[in-house]
Amino acid sequence: MALAQASSTAFLRCKSGRITWTNQALAALLRTDPAALVGQSPDAFVADAGAGLPDWLGGEAPDPAAPLACDLVRDDGSRTPVEVRALGDGEFEIRDLGASRRLSRENVELARRLRDAQQELAEQAERLGATARERDELLTVVSHELQTPLTVVAGFVRLLLTEQAGPLTDDQRKYLKESARSCERLTRFVTHLVDAHPAASEARPVRLSPGCLEETVRSVVDWLRPLANERGQQIEIELDAEARRARFDPVRLEQVMANLLGNALKHGRPRGVLYVRSRVAEEHGLIEVAVCDDGEGVPPEDRERIFEPYVRGEGRNRGAGLGLGLAICRRAIEAHGGSIRVGEAPEGGAQFVFTLPADTADSASTPPAGTGDPEVAAGG
Repeated sequence: MALAQASSTAFLRCKSGRITWTNQALAALLRTDPAALVGQSPDAFVADAGAGLPDWLGGEAPDPAAPLACDLVRDDGSRTPVEVRALGDGEFEIRDLGASRRLSRENVELARRLRDAQQELAEQAERLGATARERDELLTVVSHELQTPLTVVAGFVRLLLTEQAGPLTDDQRKYLKESARSCERLTRFVTHLVDAHPAASEARPVRLSPGCLEETVRSVVDWLRPLANERGQQIEIELDAEARRARFDPVRLEQVMANLLGNALKHGRPRGVLYVRSRVAEEHGLIEVAVCDDGEGVPPEDRERIFEPYVRGEGRNRGAGLGLGLAICRRAIEAHGGSIRVGEAPEGGAQFVFTLPADTADSASTPPAGTGDPEVAAGG
């Protein structure tokens, strides 16, 4: 009885069709005093809503699974939809459906607002993500697309200063020295810019088209020739006659070759020989390109780890660079539908090998595995 009295659900007890007890919840629904309800017939305030009225006399066995829909009528004529359930022994439960419906409507409205808020949050997250990707792309362009030309320019300036290309006047020497200092300042600025805000590098989309592999390789070798000359190194190009053409993005391939050859120059022996080789891969429809140096090589335990961002290889030049070049190479090559790995070169140093789709009639009509379309993202 005490629990029923404290409940927010309305209860009443009848005897011979008259109310003998009711709780405060029913009185609150009717906006009256509980004592005023005792002795009344529930029919005075429970109206037929089309499904009939409960048996207040308790002549029928109660069926708790089948509540009866009715209307609760107040003295002012206002109505509230209720469910009346017979509990047995003349006791009845009266549940306010109006409150449930109001709560349901409120829940629906709250759910709608929550969905709208979640959608807005997702859109904001996408906008932030797009901004972050654009920022990372800019850092990639600055750190890798600008550094290589800067290195080449600086190499040519140093070569001119040696007067191997001819004698210099005092003014020419002064201008070249100032140019060399400017290259150094700009290189430091680029490095500090990326170090101040390290972000995961995202490679740009690749656009595959048939092309001459040899032309791209020789172009990159010509860029880096002054650096090789400074160290007395030679770069030999040995391309298989059947593996001179492939399907690739020239800009992305130039970046890959510049990174790999740049590393080979740094890690190869002074006055040593570097090799760029190609052949038809054992895997059908692919061309294999190898960049080899004669340096210390890469330990087996590091051969996978060095392709991760911001990981620098061991050795005498370990501190140079940001550790992004090989990670970008892997993403670019995988976007071509190929793969890249490192092993031991025949000369005893490191050999970086990557694959590209061959320039064949089949490959020209069928995109390489992993791309699905000639224009694909090189990001991970």
